[in-house]
Amino acid sequence: MSVSVTKSGFNVREKLKQLQKPIGLKGSELMRAETAQEARDLVSAGRKNLIINGGMEVSQRGTGAGNAASAGQVVSCDQWKSWINGGGGTGAAFTLQQEFSVIPDNFITSLKVNQTGTATLTGVNYNLIANYIEGYRIAHLGFGTAAAKTVTLSFWIRSSITGTFGGALSNTAQNRSYPFSYTIDNVNTWERKTITIPGDTTGTWARDNSRGFLIFFSLGTGPGYSGPEGVWAGATYLSATGVNNWVGQSSTFYLTGVQLEVGRNATEFEHRSYGEELALCHRYYQYIGTLTLHTWSHQIADSSGMRIQQWTFPGGPMRTTPTATYYDAASGGNLNRWAVEDPDRLATNTNITISMQHNNQMSSAGFKYPGSVSNFSLGQSGVAIAYRMELSAEL
Repeated sequence: MSVSVTKSGFNVREKLKQLQKPIGLKGSELMRAETAQEARDLVSAGRKNLIINGGMEVSQRGTGAGNAASAGQVVSCDQWKSWINGGGGTGAAFTLQQEFSVIPDNFITSLKVNQTGTATLTGVNYNLIANYIEGYRIAHLGFGTAAAKTVTLSFWIRSSITGTFGGALSNTAQNRSYPFSYTIDNVNTWERKTITIPGDTTGTWARDNSRGFLIFFSLGTGPGYSGPEGVWAGATYLSATGVNNWVGQSSTFYLTGVQLEVGRNATEFEHRSYGEELALCHRYYQYIGTLTLHTWSHQIADSSGMRIQQWTFPGGPMRTTPTATYYDAASGGNLNRWAVEDPDRLATNTNITISMQHNNQMSSAGFKYPGSVSNFSLGQSGVAIAYRMELSAEL
């Protein structure tokens, strides 16, 4: 018995074209992936941006109107610090503020940096914008081991001047540095820049709640802290050599969409919700307006006074035990004692006070508040009010 099979013809040339069909850069890398984890990293499954507040949305200290930069101080957008070492560069001042505007890739906020000084930075002088990443967040990158992973830094920038500018990635001790550069091609135009940084297999990199990565954007760096770009060095470098400076020129630039991710290529920015970004920032800083700290009734009052129990931070636990600063809503000065109001107005309409004795009771999650009460009668009820409070556990 014979069987006849027929099949429609096909064009060999067209089939060959399909084999050559482009699959893109990521598709090519995905096809070469040797493990499931490598493939997962390539498609960026899960959270990928190691930078907190890279879109500059969160500014708990206020948007500011040109906050003057100072040494190691967060003065505008959360997580972003200014560093100034003037020395021979006296007058190299700059201001920072959160800016709202229309930006590519659906950003609405940026960090505005206005360079107002006219000095030249020499020696080890520098002006910097910095972002510190906690050790826990970068532990999986394996820096300091043979398995150190490559990372890619990307960001959007707009500048009133053009040229090649620099920065660096460093460890906490700043004895391992990777200087980099990028070029701004057009005046007052948003441009996206990407920098690929190979993992450092040497050096000591924190894997705890201390500083893990230090990322610097240089406004101007003297030769003492400038080094060859594109290579790891056992030295303190804040920028690449031979780049331009904003210092010495009256200039303004805007920065947003800063992302640091695992891999050799930059992917689209991870737009997290404002609530999630704020929660991440709360680990390092919390601003608290007028609020009720604690209420109590006569059951916890006695002739010698009373105790307010544990009070937890409303934004959740912080990186470490924070430094607390208290302000009086009316005068703006330090508030040395809590105001304790009698809601039932059992005695008088005036506030009574609790002496502040909490400092040795503070933790990363809150504090116990033991207080001796004056002018407080047995059987009264009350409420403790904090007018304004700042909690800082910044890196």
